[in-house]
Amino acid sequence: MLRPENFGKVIYLQGSQEAIADALNKYGLAETEEQREKKLLSSGIFNTSIMAGLIEELVLGQTKPELLSPAVEKEFNIPKDKAEGLAKEIVENILPLVRSATPEDFALLKKIQDKELEEPVQTQEPPKEEQKTGTDIYREPL
Repeated sequence: MLRPENFGKVIYLQGSQEAIADALNKYGLAETEEQREKKLLSSGIFNTSIMAGLIEELVLGQTKPELLSPAVEKEFNIPKDKAEGLAKEIVENILPLVRSATPEDFALLKKIQDKELEEPVQTQEPPKEEQKTGTDIYREPL
């Protein structure tokens, strides 16, 4: 099972973003803006995120390359022959790009992500009311 914290990290490493997009296009899994919008509204997972999670699990040794094809078939719900082709594309073309990344690259990405999560949301403060000068209309009761 893919872990949500893995989604998206690897697409920023060593040009793998373009390689992932090319592979998704090649196997008919690229999403249109409309499809992405529907997934966003329904809390779905983008295909690029699924790819990134599969690749990261390979890099971390949580999935073996020979078991990638069934995982691709299941995650994308595609036919076995298509899944085998995409798995081969991942292992031969994308994985080497990601493996060339150092642990420091992943640590830097985590540090950036953590910093972004810690930053407070900027909200616009309502304008302050100006204090009126002059006499106060309140009087003590007699």
